[in-house]
Amino acid sequence: MIRTKPCGLLVCLIALTLFFSCWGNDPWANDPDDYLPKDIEDGWVTSSPEAESVDPELIVQAYEAAGATDFMFSMVIAKNGKLIGEKYYQLNDEYSWFEIRSVTKSVIGLLMGIAIERDYIEGVEQKMSDFLSDYYDEDIDTRKYDITIKQLLTMSSGFDDDNYIPLSSVSVSEQVNADLGYDPGADFKYTNLGANLTAAIIQIAADQSGMTFANQYLFYPMYMEIDWWVSDRNGFYLGGSEMYLTARKMAKIGQLILDKGKYGDTQVISEEWIDELIAPQISGDEVNYGYFWWIYPDGNDTSYAALGYGGQTIYVFPYYDLVVVTTGWPNPDYAEASAQLSYVRSIINTYILPAVRTSAK
Repeated sequence: MIRTKPCGLLVCLIALTLFFSCWGNDPWANDPDDYLPKDIEDGWVTSSPEAESVDPELIVQAYEAAGATDFMFSMVIAKNGKLIGEKYYQLNDEYSWFEIRSVTKSVIGLLMGIAIERDYIEGVEQKMSDFLSDYYDEDIDTRKYDITIKQLLTMSSGFDDDNYIPLSSVSVSEQVNADLGYDPGADFKYTNLGANLTAAIIQIAADQSGMTFANQYLFYPMYMEIDWWVSDRNGFYLGGSEMYLTARKMAKIGQLILDKGKYGDTQVISEEWIDELIAPQISGDEVNYGYFWWIYPDGNDTSYAALGYGGQTIYVFPYYDLVVVTTGWPNPDYAEASAQLSYVRSIINTYILPAVRTSAK
């Protein structure tokens, strides 16, 4: 999202007048349907909580809780494949782009499946070195010849952001030659670097830019496109972060997971890959992880999530046919970022899940 600065005294005065004129008013009392989604002809069918047997009072409370923060930018709710709730904060709207941070990784997980299905890549056991060895230094750590794509997808490649933090100004060569923090395959260790290399592999294998590949095979079939995506200085689009999407586009990605890779009548990606993507591939201390997707097993409340720093989320609840998307301030300090993600989940647990349980299958 692009922020602009006030450019004159008149703008400031108008803003202050509007602020103080609204002080103390309850917008929910004035407009109780404020959260109902608009039909903007983007492929989404719009509905309401009542029409989908969802408790509207709890949905209102969920949006009130979101609006009570100073970090939330948006929250979108889809039930039964239809939008039933949508609200934006801090001057954002349904057309605003959001920096989705590590939700980018989850998109890369989908793109890897497409690359494999289209025979650009043999499979998840193929070696990273098949694509990136041209970037290896002469004294490369020989363990890197055995790192698999699966290890990159499951955060078990041995790369460690504690040793090296990749930025868009850093080349693939510098990233792939970064020190390993542990033996590949030995443990789960969250890293942006491995996700960046995964994205680079897709681009090298397909001989296309990441933007072209992603739009052609994932986004265009769902009648949308990437709003913005940052690339490194060599033109490789980043896999760890820095993709920008609207909240509605994020919700389509969640719905694609829910619908087993299908959008309308189009099988965008195979059901088999979706099942593999969100199956537990590696586990650790309180961690269940698929291919760049988080897994939260909890009976009927089991969910799959794409999670980004600061509260960028796509939550998918198959049992309830439910998708919840949030976006928020993407650049807080680490403690605040963790608190923001926790707050989002508390809204879901406290209001949204109870609201939909009455309509469960």
